[in-house]
Amino acid sequence: MNLHCEDIYVSRTLKFSIGIENSSKKYYVSFLVPTDNRQSDYEKYYWLIDKYLNYIIIEPEKVYEYVKECYEGKHEDMLITL
Repeated sequence: MNLHCEDIYVSRTLKFSIGIENSSKKYYVSFLVPTDNRQSDYEKYYWLIDKYLNYIIIEPEKVYEYVKECYEGKHEDMLITL
């Protein structure tokens, strides 16, 4: 699968981003997963569930609740494999 992702919101304080995959027009969130070796840190991407779509423009910080749930492994069915 060849994705064309474009970030539309980046929170430097909460360390996550919201973006859109241009060919499907689906929204996603991404965040950095730290490892013991900073050079090995990697980014994970999850499709954004409908519950949070209304917040993208008005209050994107509210999407952070979903990001935390993804980080905790609660939405593995929404994980985007690149």
